[in-house]
Amino acid sequence: DEMRKLSCEELGEIYRKMPGYLCFFRGVIDGYVFPEDPCDVYISGRHHDIPYLVGGAGDEGALTTTFSRSAVLTREKVQEYSRKFGDKADEFVRFCEGITDTDMAVAMTDANIYRARMFAETQLSNHMRPAYVYCNIRRAPGDFQGAYHGFEHWYVFQTLDRDWRQYAASDYELSNKMAEYWANF
Repeated sequence: DEMRKLSCEELGEIYRKMPGYLCFFRGVIDGYVFPEDPCDVYISGRHHDIPYLVGGAGDEGALTTTFSRSAVLTREKVQEYSRKFGDKADEFVRFCEGITDTDMAVAMTDANIYRARMFAETQLSNHMRPAYVYCNIRRAPGDFQGAYHGFEHWYVFQTLDRDWRQYAASDYELSNKMAEYWANF
């Protein structure tokens, strides 16, 4: 209740003093919105048994490279990065051995797609409803940002004509397909 009394400016100041505040998208276990850690809920199998649509963008996190080490996974980083997967580290390394360097650079940026795939496989192995995985590798035309976080929304919501970029007929075809798939989901 005390936090609800604070102004946006006061909340912003407190947030900027938190360690790692540049990690923009993290939940706070507050007992209200997040009564407990969502990861604990998932690991214990207490999450909702519903179909999920999970995925990300091929260049996910690439823009953060000016603030931190490169988020793009390379062969040289596989062993080091595999530690993030705990007892599944060996499986992560084997997965990386089976894909090309290009696929790794595009689809494994910050291992988002691997995590989405693991989520989908866990759903199936636990006899739960499926999770469908997508990876947007269509790069923004005429832009240095590539396939950035959220770029697929222009396609999914069929709003290409509201963007400043010059899209080709194939982009509009892709947009129609994506909107149809997501709507049918």
